[in-house]
Amino acid sequence: MISHYYLCEVSDKQTLQQLDDYEAELDLCPIWIGLDKAIRRNEGILEKENNNANPWVYRETLVLREIFLRASQD
Repeated sequence: MISHYYLCEVSDKQTLQQLDDYEAELDLCPIWIGLDKAIRRNEGILEKENNNANPWVYRETLVLREIFLRASQD
C-alpha cells in the first residue's frame, strides 16, 4: 500500500464519505481529534493489541509522531 499525506485547509462545506469496502466494513468515520491525543490513542492500541493491531496503525503512528515533531519545531 502506498499512502500520500497532504497539508490542507478545512472548509465548512461537508460532503458524503466515499469509503472503500474495507473501510465501510470497519465502520470508519472521521472525527476531529488533537494530534497528541491521536498519537496516545494509537500507542494504546499498539500496546493493547501487541502484534495484532491493523498494520496501518503502526504506519499512521509514525507519521503522526513526525508531524508532531515538525510542528513543535516551528
